[in-house]
This record gives sequence, C-alpha cells and structure tokens, in this order.
Amino acid sequence: MLKNQDVSGSFIGGVNNDGGSAAIPSGLLTNNDPAAGIPITVSDGMDTMNTIPSSWADYGFINDTSGVDSTIFGSAKQGYEFVSYNAALMNSGVSGVSADSNVVLVAQITTKGQLSFDLNIEVEVPAFPNPVYVKYVSEFAIGESNSDTLKLSPFLRYPSTCGCTDPEFLEYNPASSCSNTDSCHTRIVFGCTDTLACNYDISANYNLPGLCCYPGNCNDRDIGVVCPSLSIGRSSGRFVDVHPNPVNDELIFRFNSEQEKGYSYSIYNSLGELVLNKSIGKVSGQFTDQIDMSNLISGIYIFKLNSIDISSTVKVIKK
Repeated sequence: MLKNQDVSGSFIGGVNNDGGSAAIPSGLLTNNDPAAGIPITVSDGMDTMNTIPSSWADYGFINDTSGVDSTIFGSAKQGYEFVSYNAALMNSGVSGVSADSNVVLVAQITTKGQLSFDLNIEVEVPAFPNPVYVKYVSEFAIGESNSDTLKLSPFLRYPSTCGCTDPEFLEYNPASSCSNTDSCHTRIVFGCTDTLACNYDISANYNLPGLCCYPGNCNDRDIGVVCPSLSIGRSSGRFVDVHPNPVNDELIFRFNSEQEKGYSYSIYNSLGELVLNKSIGKVSGQFTDQIDMSNLISGIYIFKLNSIDISSTVKVIKK
C-alpha cells in the first residue's frame, strides 16, 4: 500500500533496522530525502497480503546450468549497476490489502548512493471474453502516444520530474509528476493562427485548424457570421437593437421594417455553430420579441437578423 495509507507503522524500520553486520548506530535506513515522501522508518507500506503468492519464477538472473547468480544481486560479481533487456521476476499474483484501491507494493530499495529508476508496468484488466493488457511506461518511445493499451505515467520515474502540470498552459508537460508553478508562463489561447484565413486571430497561440474559415471552406458554418466583413449586403448593426447585453436569460430584440417582408433570426456561438434559429414571418413597422437564452452556456454569441435583402449581426455576451 502507499506509505500514507499505512497505519501499522514501520516493520523494517523498527527492530530490524539495527545496523546489521555493518553495526551502523542509527540503523541502515537513514535517508530522509523529502522527495521520497514519508521516511520508511515511519511507515513502510508493508502489510499482510490477503492473497499469498503460491509460486515464484525468474529468468535472467541465475545461470540455468551452474545455478550461479552472476549479477550484482549475487555473490559472484560485485558492482553498482545491473542492465538487462531479458530478465523478469514473477509470481502467481497478488492483490492489495484494500480491495477498493488494490494498491500493490512493487519494491523497496535501500542504497548508500543516489537512487534513480524508471519502471514499466503491464496490468491485466479483466474483460469478456478476453482480458485487456495495459502497459504503463515512464517515457514514450519515438512515435508512441497514449492509447487504450499504452499509457504514460510520470509517477514511474524517480527522481520526480517537476514542471507545469496545468494543461491550460503551453508549457504543460504530461511527464511531470510534481507541480512547479514557475514553469507555467503562457496560458493557451485557442484560435485560428493562419494569416490567410478570414478569421485569423492575432491573440491566439494554439492553432485549431477546424476554426479557420476561408471563402468556400468554412466547415459547414456561416462564413457571414464567422467573418462579418465578407457578408455581402450586410446593413449596419444599428438596424436591430438587442438588450440587455450582457444577458442572463431573456434577450429582447427590436427592429423597424419600412416595408412588409419576411424575417428570421439565428444565434451562433463563438465557433460559428448555429445554436438557435426561428422564422419571424412577415413584419411591417416596429417589431419586438424576446429569446430564451437560459439554456446556453456563458460566452460570446452572434445574433443575426435576416431578410431577403438585409443581414444584420450583433455580438451578444451571455453571462
């Protein structure tokens, strides 16, 4: 289990931390590095397992013929580094002490030197008709990315890599396991950064190609709303009056038609997507109506009044 979930104290940090044959007065476990969390002499994360492994198996450590362990873990060789791409230590399976979290202690390592490691873990997820195997890695290889069976976990690397963990900033680093607020500098502003697009946004720093509009190619949106400057025959915005603006629930609009003609209105969100529309019918003289905007989320909208020869737009802010 996690050390902060361990209420039984430290088993290995108690009477078993007496210095051993080295006769170290303060014991073997002397590292109080804050980056390692709770000192292992206080809580070691060890508890009785509900399921005891019935068998163990390994390969890549002991010579099959001589039975000698020639790695740094055996007596035949001394060193400080063990590198292998074909070694494994396995058992019949374990489960965590707490069934709801199923946290399993993988390893506890003691060293007099500097500790660093990267872990890659494969987890079997029960599923019908066949289980799903998900690999968690500390770093992606070139060309790899998150998927249903491969996931990046920054917590599989030690020492921890601190950085910007806020995805709303350009400096966001998914490989960071701890937050360093000084690393977050530039808040992401989504928009169209193509200078050839009619809705090029000079304030945007993160391009969304689907937002960019061009004559004849505006992703099924009304280019006259997205880029009002391209709307032919558009009258002054003063043709129609809207209030209150900003609006909470009910938006009231008013206009005057000198000749009897048919009108309709449409409301678009900031992406140019149609969210409301209604046919008003024929109007002669002054006309006033109200629109229920209570179900729309907060943001910027475009109100557009249309007739056979007039298209008038007004920007509306929804609180």
